[in-house]
Amino acid sequence: MNESKPTQITIDGSKGEAGGQILRNAIAYACIMKVPLKVHSIRAGRPKPGLRAQHKAGLDLARQICSGSLTGAEIGSDCILYDPNSNLLEYTNDASTENN
Repeated sequence: MNESKPTQITIDGSKGEAGGQILRNAIAYACIMKVPLKVHSIRAGRPKPGLRAQHKAGLDLARQICSGSLTGAEIGSDCILYDPNSNLLEYTNDASTENN
């Protein structure tokens, strides 16, 4: 059986409410569906556009869970590329960025 790599999905992160929710949903679906993902214009139009610490924490967690590769996930970045691995891991972590 010839299994070809799925086509990358590209999402404009400035659409809708242009916040972090589109990014969180996109990376979760990419991980579950094992589809490469590009999100650009992350939080464009916001007073502080680009990735914030909480978005980076969520992206890093998804990368760890899916053993995928993630580029562009730096604070302030407006574009990320994510390529999930085909094997999901059993993983437990606290993604909180709050100071308790």
